Amino acid sequence: GDMGEAVLKTMISTDGTKKQVNFADISDTLQTTGHVLDQRLIEEILRYFVNVRIITDKDEQGYYELRHDAIAGRIYERMTAIEKELIEVKTFLDNSYKIYGQRKVLLTDNDLKYIALYENKLILNNELKEFIKISKKGVQKARQRRTSIAAAVAVALILIMSGFSIWALNERTKAVEQ
Repeated sequence: GDMGEAVLKTMISTDGTKKQVNFADISDTLQTTGHVLDQRLIEEILRYFVNVRIITDKDEQGYYELRHDAIAGRIYERMTAIEKELIEVKTFLDNSYKIYGQRKVLLTDNDLKYIALYENKLILNNELKEFIKISKKGVQKARQRRTSIAAAVAVALILIMSGFSIWALNERTKAVEQ
């Protein structure tokens, strides 16, 4: 019933097509959307869907997939707006984390604002939580750097303007004396 539908929803991409997922992806996505299932129940549901030919059996890399995009479209229609948004945010986070692993690129301030809307609804693994935490620290450091640079520029301008003012007063005094 509902648990089977939740498992099938993990195999839908953000644009409503089928996608390949492994057991860990299914488990993580279920947890993200608030469904906590034990491993045996997930395996039982997957075996059932393989037997009734809704999904393909796992391949050599351990990935499952819906048999047809038509099935994906029907499941996508049954997803609520919140489920679609949560899956979109989770996909965004997963992709960003992969990029971070490859090139050490953190989330930007706008990315964090986007995630903040869903952060209390998402149930994330420790790696993603740490990634978000590191990104927040990076954004905070960048803000502090910009603030420090702005303050230093302001002080430098004040000093330069003061120097010119003192020079102008000295020149005025010399001109008056002459």
